[in-house]
Amino acid sequence: LKPFWLKVATLVNEFFHPRPLYSADVASTMAQKGEDPRVQLRSLQEKFSGFERQMEMETKTRMENEETVTNNLTDTLVRLEKTLNAEIKRRVEANKALQGMFEAQMATVQDKLEAGLMDRLDALNGAVASLNERVDSVDKDFSQAREQYIVDIEDKSSMVAKDAANLQASFQNERADRKEREMLIVAKLR
Repeated sequence: LKPFWLKVATLVNEFFHPRPLYSADVASTMAQKGEDPRVQLRSLQEKFSGFERQMEMETKTRMENEETVTNNLTDTLVRLEKTLNAEIKRRVEANKALQGMFEAQMATVQDKLEAGLMDRLDALNGAVASLNERVDSVDKDFSQAREQYIVDIEDKSSMVAKDAANLQASFQNERADRKEREMLIVAKLR
């Protein structure tokens, strides 16, 4: 917008401090056409005002679109994080329940042992070992799933960051293109 205001300042300066006409031909041509510099200045000022309003509206629209995209990406990331946290919580609760079941079985084994059921002790030890293997398997699966969720979230976060960077770069390119177009328009107006 700076070149625009420089052009307006130049036109206003020329209006208040007109340069003398260099030839009678130029003066007679303007007199024949009936062109008044004030009318030309007003016309040019109206064109610039319209152009400025249009550029402001386009910029506002672009900024609103970018804000909407950013909000959508943020909402998606928040939803993914909530889903991951809910899954982690569910797995932790399942692990605690399994641990509670294991502890309850251990108490049962101890009670039967104390009651004189030594003949069934070997069978119970086998069941406890199997249960321990299951707990280890579930714990291992939980750890792997958690790590996979974390990796997935990091991948998605990096994709979102790349998309945001691409969007920023696109915005900067569009901004530079717009400035070039403005410069061309200003150059054409000169």
